[in-house]
Amino acid sequence: MTLKGKRGHAKKGAEIGNPLANGRKPLLQETEEDALTRFRGVLQSGKTKTVQKEIEKTPDKTMVLAKLLCADERVEVRRGVIAAFDGVSKSLQHIPLILPGLSVGILDPDTEVRRNAILCLGGAVIAGNGKNIDFSPALPSLGIALSSADAEHRARVARTTGFVAMESDIKGLVPKIISLLGDGFTKVGEHASGALSYYVGRHSRNPEKMTRLANLISEFMHSERLQREMAANSPYYERSARAIADILAQIKKAEGKTA
Repeated sequence: MTLKGKRGHAKKGAEIGNPLANGRKPLLQETEEDALTRFRGVLQSGKTKTVQKEIEKTPDKTMVLAKLLCADERVEVRRGVIAAFDGVSKSLQHIPLILPGLSVGILDPDTEVRRNAILCLGGAVIAGNGKNIDFSPALPSLGIALSSADAEHRARVARTTGFVAMESDIKGLVPKIISLLGDGFTKVGEHASGALSYYVGRHSRNPEKMTRLANLISEFMHSERLQREMAANSPYYERSARAIADILAQIKKAEGKTA
């Protein structure tokens, strides 16, 4: 489209949407460093929607944007990146592209960034349910985040890990999840139990995985920590015991179906 003056003559170089009209490089030709600088400036001015719309139209820019999640960036920039990612988290095309950035975001030192990142990841997993999307790249960060000192964040991570368990094999995280069954923050224990239930549901027809899960639970029950908690008749032990009994019942039911 071309702008026209009062006499109807076209104004040279005034094409709408053409960055050259303003003396700027076309976005398709800008370097990664140029893009990072531009994104940084836009996010610092609070225009998250502008960034979101751009990555919607140009998915490849998503990976560039993720580089602004490093800890030395301003917190408002990091928050803006997560907000932009959230806007595309239901897009099957974008989900694999935002996973690396969200994996960094859930470990962010800023409470708002990490909590919103894990909510975004959870939404992406739900949106991608049954679509053969590989969520395993997020597993290492989820494993670290399960030990977060932020109890609310820990609970959200446990819940999201359960969602991921429906799509990817979380076997590497199972021992940590088992240890969270008796967590003092109620939501953590509940979501940890839910994650194991999802795991059983996904692998119920795999006797090897069910046996391994039962063995891991047995190891935990005989661990020094749980034995100490049991001797003290602590709330941690009571919560763990109830949850473990429920999971073992689910395993037994699964084994009965495959017998």
